[in-house]
Amino acid sequence: MQVVCGGRAEGGAAGCGRPDAPQAMRPMLPRPAEDELLQATGPTAGRQWMFDCYYRVCHRGKSGGVAVRFKNNIASPVLGHVPLGRVFRATTPIYNEQGDPMVRLETPQLPSAVVRDEDKAEDGVERHLKEAWVPCRSIRNEVLLEPHRGPFLASQTSRFFRCVIEGCKVRAAADLTISELGYVLYGDVVEVVEAVVAPDGVVFLRLHDRYFDGPAWVVERSLDNESVLNEVEGAWSLSSASDFKPETYRCVQDSGAPVRTQPELSAPPVGRIPCGALVSVVQRIVTPQRQIFLRIVDTGASTTSDASKVGEQWVIETSTCCASVMTKVLSRVETALV
Repeated sequence: MQVVCGGRAEGGAAGCGRPDAPQAMRPMLPRPAEDELLQATGPTAGRQWMFDCYYRVCHRGKSGGVAVRFKNNIASPVLGHVPLGRVFRATTPIYNEQGDPMVRLETPQLPSAVVRDEDKAEDGVERHLKEAWVPCRSIRNEVLLEPHRGPFLASQTSRFFRCVIEGCKVRAAADLTISELGYVLYGDVVEVVEAVVAPDGVVFLRLHDRYFDGPAWVVERSLDNESVLNEVEGAWSLSSASDFKPETYRCVQDSGAPVRTQPELSAPPVGRIPCGALVSVVQRIVTPQRQIFLRIVDTGASTTSDASKVGEQWVIETSTCCASVMTKVLSRVETALV
């Protein structure tokens, strides 16, 4: 006997949390009625067939990426693959009868990010394609996919990214085939106002208009899945009337962190925070030089050469070579969420 458990049809009573509960068992519904039930039983049940989640391929298999399979089974035939580093849209992870998490692609038309096997494409399999699945882990328990935030439009909240390679090419459109019009330099922190996922699975970020004349696009990662721009925390400030407490940061640079009276590297140091010391931060800014500086309050952690001449105290968060100088100390709640 087949029963419906939690909005999905399962064989036998093993799929139910309480096999002895008579109210949890009812006859198998026809396919159209079952689909209507999935949409009507709330967001949890219907969401598993909504293609609103994004994933990035983080494993390079024999094909150069992760295999796409015909069925919700890691041993089913392969119809193609998604290359390493590409981003695609699918469902939330769905566990099969073997306990393997897999995500379902939207069919019958596959995303352009999927590279079809030549023999499958020649046989015209796509005309009869009903399902397409990508495993989240390999049979050796290797992670194949990582969640991705997908496209966004930062209309209200600014989002900032740091360049972590030796120069990132800037293009006038989200297209790798056109020539670059400039570069984002190593260590620069730039504001991003939009992100798009190209049909081939490459993620492009659009920079704020103040950096270039006209649209300016950069890739988030290279075609080899190497990080190009990493998202960082943006600017914020705590006013004197704010109910929020200052953030706590720890100095992690072996030589300590130079303290300056202005948020720029050209300002001479007036003191130094020893490695391992904790300080309270009341403001975080992104300077016109595309660097992040923290304004600290005098907690006695910094050693100053002349305290009478010290006004505001600023320290850089990350060095120009992308090495951490100050890191935020997370609370227990924040640590649990991470």
